[in-house]
Parts: sequence; structure tokens; C-alpha cells
Amino acid sequence: MTTGKYKVTLVLPAWTVENELELIPEDNGVLKGTLNTMNGDAENSVVSFSKGFWNKDFFQISLTVGPGKLELVGKVEHETITGVVIIDHTPDSLTGIRI
Repeated sequence: MTTGKYKVTLVLPAWTVENELELIPEDNGVLKGTLNTMNGDAENSVVSFSKGFWNKDFFQISLTVGPGKLELVGKVEHETITGVVIIDHTPDSLTGIRI
């Protein structure tokens, strides 16, 4: 996995959102980065990962956005991301492309 930014679509229980996800893998398997919710609030739109891990092309990310907690689990393959977003114990689709 290499450092990069991705435009991602997250399907959530009540709506679908488009965000920017920045992945910064470290040598020790820790994955750092941010999720830009692009909500128009410059001070609160970028959220750092609470926890993140990666192994080869696979990742697992936990973060808190507003009152909710998100978990993103997926795979980076070439220029695309596919996976699952889990909010309120409900899994759904995570897709994206490198920007």
C-alpha cells in the first residue's frame, strides 16, 4: 500500500456520502490518515483516524465523525478502493478511486 488520497463513496444507513480519504501507511503496519467529510465546515470537516492498520493491500480504519463511529475495512488495488463501511453495527458499501 502506498500513501495516497482517494475520493470515496460511503453508503450509510440513512444516506450516501462522498468524502476524501487520505491513507498514510507506516512500516510497522500502522495506518495513519484522515477522512475529509467535505461538509463545508473548514474547522471540523477533516477527521484523523482513531486507529488504523494495514497488511499488504488490505486496511482497517476506526474513526469518530460527529456523534457516530465508523469502521472502514477494505482493499486498495491499483487505483481503486473497495470494501465495507460499518456505522451503528450496519455494514454497507465503500468504493473509491485515487485522486
